[in-house]
Amino acid sequence: MKLAVKGWPNRGVDVLGVGEGHGAAVAQTDLVKAALEFNVVEAVHVLVDDIHSPGMYLHPVDGRDGIAHDLIQQFGPDRVLITSLLNAHSCFRERDCLLLAGGSELTYYATARPYLANGSFPICSILYAVKWDMLFAAYTYTKLLCQPYDVLVAPSAAGREAVEAILGVTSNLTAKSQPVDTVSMPSPQLVNIPLGVDENRFIARDRELARKQFDIPDTAIVILYLGRITEHFKADLEPLLLATSKLVREMPEVCLVLSGQDTQQVYSRMLSELGTVNGISENLRIIPNIAPRLKPFLYSAADIFVSPVDNIQETFGLALLEAMASGLPVVASDWSGYRDIIEDGKEGFLIPTYWNSPVAKIASHFATMMSMSNEYYLAQRTIVDTNLLYDRLRLLAASPELRRECGALGKARVEKLFAWRLVIEKFRNLWLQQLEEFRAAPNPFTSPDHVCFDHDAIFRRYASQSLTVDCRIAADKNLPGGAELLRNRLGYMLNPSLIDAIEMIFEKCSAPQTVGELLKDSDRITAEAVLWLLKKGFCHLLPAF
Repeated sequence: MKLAVKGWPNRGVDVLGVGEGHGAAVAQTDLVKAALEFNVVEAVHVLVDDIHSPGMYLHPVDGRDGIAHDLIQQFGPDRVLITSLLNAHSCFRERDCLLLAGGSELTYYATARPYLANGSFPICSILYAVKWDMLFAAYTYTKLLCQPYDVLVAPSAAGREAVEAILGVTSNLTAKSQPVDTVSMPSPQLVNIPLGVDENRFIARDRELARKQFDIPDTAIVILYLGRITEHFKADLEPLLLATSKLVREMPEVCLVLSGQDTQQVYSRMLSELGTVNGISENLRIIPNIAPRLKPFLYSAADIFVSPVDNIQETFGLALLEAMASGLPVVASDWSGYRDIIEDGKEGFLIPTYWNSPVAKIASHFATMMSMSNEYYLAQRTIVDTNLLYDRLRLLAASPELRRECGALGKARVEKLFAWRLVIEKFRNLWLQQLEEFRAAPNPFTSPDHVCFDHDAIFRRYASQSLTVDCRIAADKNLPGGAELLRNRLGYMLNPSLIDAIEMIFEKCSAPQTVGELLKDSDRITAEAVLWLLKKGFCHLLPAF
């Protein structure tokens, strides 16, 4: 069994990489790594979009790291295969490969499925966030384009219930349209599988050394928030500042540490100012954009983990798993997937949240027209019980014994339910089932010309005429500088294969050639070279005989 993934967000070690900034990217890369580490899959094909520059990403350029270099370094080039999108059919030829997607990507890949493979393949899409942009359109396309062997994976029970409700609405609405037959239309399977955590990475480190790295006093009682520092897509942290200000009056040794991604540091500065207003400037540390390698040490420097999320973008809670694996007690909102992770009163405490139905109606009616995201609109009107938040933090801050007890239970729960070595087995069984159902199903694309949106048929009339194999081209002999001008221009290109092809075609075109002669038995890079020379004016079309 093999996996295919579209692209690979490289994750940094000393600085935040593209793949470290969002929980979805972290979860996706960790899932793929777990599949390789525990030999659930033989190999992973990383599909790269090199349509604009063929071969560009297949190898490192000028000594720089190429795509998925971290994955290749860990598992080797025999198990991590970089493949052009236009050669994706090679991944699916043996009918033993499925494509791993995230969220609404199922819609995009299902549309392109006939061209990525000579037939079909199963898609497994992880719903890292149930709320997609253009909610109805995305799920409607999923309903229209999915196959019975496609699967949507919701990491939480609440997320699954939300998707079931959405799919029910889209089925009812599309049923009113004609001539679409929604009764016989397949629906994707919807399953609930949690995400996992690397229990070997997130372990308790030396507390004293960890605190020295962040200049935190050894006597402080540290309450840690670690996640995206944004009130638009994660959590409004003002109530946490208020709860901390009440706590500091009783326990001046309390220190609140806020850490996570905030590349613009706008919200971080606002929180710092609000900390001063609340009188806790000496008890507040804000550490934005922490290096990924330091995350385990930050957990080890803390006594309590807190996460008062209020946003419908949050469906699971990877940071909770990391904190629990590190032995920390957790105080978190009673929200979505958080209640799947934490048992109130055991591994920590869940803080009640209060939904506002009239506000949700407004968001439903005007979501596509609101100047700000309706996630933020809803979050600002979702209540987290700040009094109980303060009370539960006070309980843990006052009792080292309770912290140790909750932390030990949390670590044991992670090891029993959420370690990748266990979670990945659930994905193994799911993927094997998908492949079995796929192999037993007929090919839904009976015509090799199956096209959803045929750009040729739709847009070719925009141009005067089509370029054909009979068109004759030649190098422009009147160009000042000629070949030297071309070489100077190619100095701005980064793709060695394309540069070589352009120089070869330009030399051939010193005498007139037909497009068919140039492309005979050649590859796509040669075709790109011909088009580039014509586009940039180094070659030109000759009149027909």
